[in-house]
Amino acid sequence: MGEASAAAQDLKTVITTTHKFKESKHHLYVIKDQQNVCVVGILKVGRKKLFLVEEEGIQYEIEPLCILDFYVHESFQRLGYGKKIFETMLGNENVEPHNLAYDRPSEKFLSFLKKYYNLANYTPQPNNFVVFREYEFQELDKSPSKATRRLSQPHDDCTPPRTRTMPHHGRCSSLPVSPQSTSVSYASVSATTLTAPPTESYIQAKRNIINLNQEYRRQMLYGSNPLV
Repeated sequence: MGEASAAAQDLKTVITTTHKFKESKHHLYVIKDQQNVCVVGILKVGRKKLFLVEEEGIQYEIEPLCILDFYVHESFQRLGYGKKIFETMLGNENVEPHNLAYDRPSEKFLSFLKKYYNLANYTPQPNNFVVFREYEFQELDKSPSKATRRLSQPHDDCTPPRTRTMPHHGRCSSLPVSPQSTSVSYASVSATTLTAPPTESYIQAKRNIINLNQEYRRQMLYGSNPLV
């Protein structure tokens, strides 16, 4: 079925094989015909970290449940098998169709989603994943542990204390925050580390090291002659 799915989607490599499945944490759903004789469809899901850009230009890093492979044999299509296996997956995974990400969905699959779940609008992504605009991005805004980078938004209200670190994925670290900062918009373009200014003892130690290095160079050049 994996080979038939790859051929139907015009893929260069087979994405669902026994070997790949054993080495992954994916879930594979299989459906048989009414006589329970042969497998007529497969549906593979798994979580992936994705960078997505909304229409407004806001970029998110999310880890949704993804539809990685969905195929029903041509001789069994339009008989309800696809809807049944899809609904079974939704119930087992406890997820709504609009909160899924779809890896390179075919035109047939997109028509299926529009017909049964009224999903049609999405922003094309460079990674070829489809995430519909009904995806609950607003839920990410409420949780800094899930919200990620908003590249097009200023972060004037995100003023970290001097010893705080802003990692590259845009989440502020768990170091103490100023009490005045209660509503924070997390933003970052690249890794930025903010540290406290050097103390006087550190500056003096640095000066001593420089003086020792200079003294060492003088002795190497002129020896221990005190007149030099």
